[in-house]
Amino acid sequence: MRFRLVLLLSLVVLLAPALGVAAPAPTPAPTPTPAPGSGTTTRPTGPVGVGDGASGADLAEADGTQVTAPTPPVTQPTTSDPGGVVPPPTTTVAPPVTSTVPTTKPTSGSSQPSSTSALPREAWVVLIGVLIIGLGVSARTIRTRERRIGLALLAFCLVYLGVIAALLTGVASAATAPPTGAVAVAGDGEVMLVFDAPPAGRSLTIVRASAGAGATTTCADKGERRWVGVLTGPLLDTGRQNRVASTYVLCVAGGGDVSEPVRVAATPTASADVTPPGRVLAPRLQSSPAGVTLSWRLPADADLARVVVVRAFGRPPSSPDDGTIVADGRVIGVVDHPFSTTSVLYAIFAVDTSGNASPPERLRLARYDPGLRTPLDGARVHGAIHLAWRLVPRATTYNVQLFRAGACCNPSRAARNLHSLVPALTVHGLTRGRYQWTVWASVAGRFSQLGVLAFSVS
Repeated sequence: MRFRLVLLLSLVVLLAPALGVAAPAPTPAPTPTPAPGSGTTTRPTGPVGVGDGASGADLAEADGTQVTAPTPPVTQPTTSDPGGVVPPPTTTVAPPVTSTVPTTKPTSGSSQPSSTSALPREAWVVLIGVLIIGLGVSARTIRTRERRIGLALLAFCLVYLGVIAALLTGVASAATAPPTGAVAVAGDGEVMLVFDAPPAGRSLTIVRASAGAGATTTCADKGERRWVGVLTGPLLDTGRQNRVASTYVLCVAGGGDVSEPVRVAATPTASADVTPPGRVLAPRLQSSPAGVTLSWRLPADADLARVVVVRAFGRPPSSPDDGTIVADGRVIGVVDHPFSTTSVLYAIFAVDTSGNASPPERLRLARYDPGLRTPLDGARVHGAIHLAWRLVPRATTYNVQLFRAGACCNPSRAARNLHSLVPALTVHGLTRGRYQWTVWASVAGRFSQLGVLAFSVS
């Protein structure tokens, strides 16, 4: 019976703090009433609140001592005081105000609680003491025959412990939400930041990180540049270097709290050039035994990089790589040796620094079968020299003459004077130097010259 009474009292002690049972507040000591006509006034002890009607002299003397008044007390009768003595004013002391603004500078991503526990130390001592008593009683009960009651009491102690933990930690305010809709759009030497406006009463901080510090920069850092305020966007950051990434850190701040940072990055690049240059000007084609000569004038485009000449047989080239490339460079002419009995078609393209090609200028040659074929005009050869020329119908013999440069074409000054029955010949033993050569074809006793070309022996 005695054990059950102890158990019941323990439950009451455990439930009393949870149900809000508190000890009665101490009764303040009565204020002594001065005797009528004594000429003295007793000041209450304690701080004097602003706005309580005390004068400057009252504030200076509010220390609880007796001060002799130079005049007799006021004896205006009131309904609450039949004796006619005005009671001294009662001073109300306001409780101290607890600031919820953190005294330390918040860091990025931190959230400060909006309130803390206001329980005095004595209340904490009572709560923890009750918990210890409850745990002791539940442990003793479990060791006795009242095992189920002990377990129930232990469960209640655990719930009670959770309540104390909640009181210790306090109720934290919701963390400030980070910026939303943040996007960095790269341009030519600039970056545009797009973001949603911060909530009412909040400001937005944007920091452009220093080079190489984008992953560690926070909104508390200075960075290369900062923007702070009620920014609604978009924000254009100009003067950026192309092909160098720019990283931005965005945070929402307000009420002493700073949100988690949001990082966005973009790499400015030059605008893509899709405009081709103009066509080459005044294209011309001239055929001779020395080759096919093509010439033109360059267009006036500032970004012109080169001119590409492409040749094809029997069809027109459609692009700078559709056929045999005859020339590729910033040139105004070229000599070609196509050697074809079918049509020869050329396409001349102007190409800019971005790789854009102009529409082609087309030139056409019905056929090209020159009298002298190899070696090509201006070629450099060594060793045995293989000469080839065009076959002349009904020719009975060919007279091949080789001259030192500048000595052509007097047969008496020929370095070699040879004859052949076929349109090809191999010459050996030529020393180094520049030579010219020509072929005469004999048809029915008459000779016709097929052309003159030059080559060099190395």
